[in-house]
Amino acid sequence: MRRGRALTPLIILLGLALIGPGPALASGFNQRNVITERDYTNKDAFSENDIQRFLEKHNSGLATLTIETGTAAKRVSTLFYEAAQEYNISPKLLLATAQKEQSAVTSTSLTQWQQNALMGYAVFPGNDESPYLGADKQIDSASWQFRRYLDKPQNFNIREGVEFTTSDGYTITPENQSTAALYNYTPYAGAEDGTPTNGNGGGGNFLFWKIWQDWFASVHPNGTLIRAEGTPGVYVLERGKKRGFWSRQAFLERYSDDQVVVVSSAAVESYGDLAPATFPDGTVLQAPNGAMFVIEHGKKRGITSRALFEELGYDFAQAVQATQLDLDIHPDGALYLESEQRHPDGALIKTPDHDGVFLLDRGKRRPIRYREVLGTQYDWNDILVISRERLELYPLGEDMSFRDGTLIKDASNGAIYFIEDGLRRRVASVDVLSSLGYPDGSVVTVPHGAVILHEIGEDLDVF
Repeated sequence: MRRGRALTPLIILLGLALIGPGPALASGFNQRNVITERDYTNKDAFSENDIQRFLEKHNSGLATLTIETGTAAKRVSTLFYEAAQEYNISPKLLLATAQKEQSAVTSTSLTQWQQNALMGYAVFPGNDESPYLGADKQIDSASWQFRRYLDKPQNFNIREGVEFTTSDGYTITPENQSTAALYNYTPYAGAEDGTPTNGNGGGGNFLFWKIWQDWFASVHPNGTLIRAEGTPGVYVLERGKKRGFWSRQAFLERYSDDQVVVVSSAAVESYGDLAPATFPDGTVLQAPNGAMFVIEHGKKRGITSRALFEELGYDFAQAVQATQLDLDIHPDGALYLESEQRHPDGALIKTPDHDGVFLLDRGKRRPIRYREVLGTQYDWNDILVISRERLELYPLGEDMSFRDGTLIKDASNGAIYFIEDGLRRRVASVDVLSSLGYPDGSVVTVPHGAVILHEIGEDLDVF
């Protein structure tokens, strides 16, 4: 647990051509914020190998296409990757554009026109004289243009914060320059309910958004902490839904800010809601009047005397300075009486003569055999020192393992895993974590014995 200053409680609400497979809800489309700055500029979202695997997964004709560039024959995946790196834009942006313009990613066999006009850049049917014809020129020119929209916004009519009217009649004020860039490239919006607005079956930016949602959005596993770009609210993903936190202090009792992944507002909105998390079991709260409580099974249990508080092994420095609202959100539980011998579920306990730490869970003491298991989800300062006699009142339970959302690296072989639903999911490549936005330094190196506390699950990949 992590301590901080008491804060006022709040619920922290702390996402032209054929479209690729899979449904996406039009109700999540925001004409003013089609893509985030990070999603637009994340040049490392896919490695070159990731791009190739993505094309192969979709059985795309682009996967086997090679282009003579004047110096060497290159795969299209290489061209996408090199352009993304040179112009500092996301390869996902390029793939989604190729799909929006020419259905190229999901076409198993590409026509010559699909190749020549791959990105829809400065070409139109019947124009066989354009200097931009050809997959290599299309990828390079479109990438250059996407970067120029960001670097020279003053050169374009559509800009962040400036109201304009799209070619299909919508008056829009882009909320970021990345969204403005998409409208400069394709000046059709599409209705927010997905209603077709032009002869191609829909507004170009709605089509782009839907492709992005189908392929690249909402791919984070359970246990991930997410926050919409530009907002303070944080959620933890559970059972495919998002759970906010009653207050920042309730968040800090479990997690820290450096674990949070920043995503688009559309991605956040794509998850259903769960009730906000309150304080975890074992948390000690001090009321404004000085009264002490401990949380157990979601209820607050009053500790009836200072002597009992100290006998249980607590220290006043461990207590969260709670507001009355912090207390009121927890129903009343039974008072702690001096005749009671046991500690609450959620308490960390050890004896003075041994370093072994246990977590009390449903009346049993569960061993925490690895320092990394303890350090990634608890505060060492919260450990209660109790007598051997009192420790042995609790029957032995199963070993504690890592919490969902933890990234671990096996010290014996370097394999990286994400813990989800109690299983360890091998991270398919080193680029996956960057693509999904997990913060640098979020992987914890652990002994092999700690890794195998979890059964193996499916690999974690970016698509």
